[in-house]
Amino acid sequence: MRIDVYRAGQLAATFVHGQSPVYHGALGRQVRALIETPHRMRNPWTGEEALDPPEESPGWWAANVLYAGLGVAGFSLHFTDFSFSGPSAGVADATA
Repeated sequence: MRIDVYRAGQLAATFVHGQSPVYHGALGRQVRALIETPHRMRNPWTGEEALDPPEESPGWWAANVLYAGLGVAGFSLHFTDFSFSGPSAGVADATA
């Protein structure tokens, strides 16, 4: 699973499950600040909500990126090898 984060066509960050994030330039620093700020999130597979999830499972890993406020900050998310299925059908709301 991979999530690439862009603003205005410029790559800001890349997240690959099981690997350290890669941040690019000033935009990457903005993404990192949002990701590292505590925020409520919802696991896209189970629908569970948490402020500080108990594990680094694929669902919680994705939730951390999805609910960090990147969409509100003007970033867009591009998913590769990703499947959203389960009770959390409102995942798109997290990125808006």
